[in-house]
Amino acid sequence: MCVQAGSRAWLWKRGDFLTAVDAAALIGVLNLVVLQAVAGASVGKLAFGLRVVDEQGNSAGFGRTIVRWLLLVVDGGIFLIGLITMLSTRFHRRVGDLAAGT
Repeated sequence: MCVQAGSRAWLWKRGDFLTAVDAAALIGVLNLVVLQAVAGASVGKLAFGLRVVDEQGNSAGFGRTIVRWLLLVVDGGIFLIGLITMLSTRFHRRVGDLAAGT
């Protein structure tokens, strides 16, 4: 794998590249699932004072957070569905929020 940034280029061995991808995936899961389940928000949400809660205002917990994370593929991957859902629902909830009840 070759990565170029400006006038510099780096050559990564296959094992090193896969290790970096695995580390990035782990950090993403920790941020989007574990941190939201424990603290009620990801790093970005904490910075803006937002929280993930269930429909009664309680902490979402691991189960609901995992459902939200799994359906992030629909919201992000099929952009038009996520956009229409957020624009047309109360509190601008995305598909993952509707399915998880958050």
